[in-house]
Amino acid sequence: MTNQGVSPEHIDRVAAFVNARIDEQFDADQATRYFDKDPVARSLRALSRVVGEIRSRRVLAERNEPELATAVTLAMTFAWGELATIAKEWEDHPDYLPEFALLAHELEGAPVAEEATQGITT
Repeated sequence: MTNQGVSPEHIDRVAAFVNARIDEQFDADQATRYFDKDPVARSLRALSRVVGEIRSRRVLAERNEPELATAVTLAMTFAWGELATIAKEWEDHPDYLPEFALLAHELEGAPVAEEATQGITT
């Protein structure tokens, strides 16, 4: 893996947080989850797909090819930035973690606490 501030675990944690907030909306009204014409359900399904696509970039960190290190770091940095910006919409939620407010370069060396994943469901 490249030497970078953003780890796959960071990406997973912030994406899981956002997905949990989306699921909360669907859980509130299961009838709209698959109702194709409902604009809120459409928006939530679209947001969920975007989060999944951004989250998938985490696999790039598993590439151990020095010539790709810069591209992998850049992709992970952008993925973190996008997901953290989405997560900020719920900064008042009790499961919002302080690390979600950090910039990608600020994550390097920041502790990855075990308790940071508690309360976040995928």
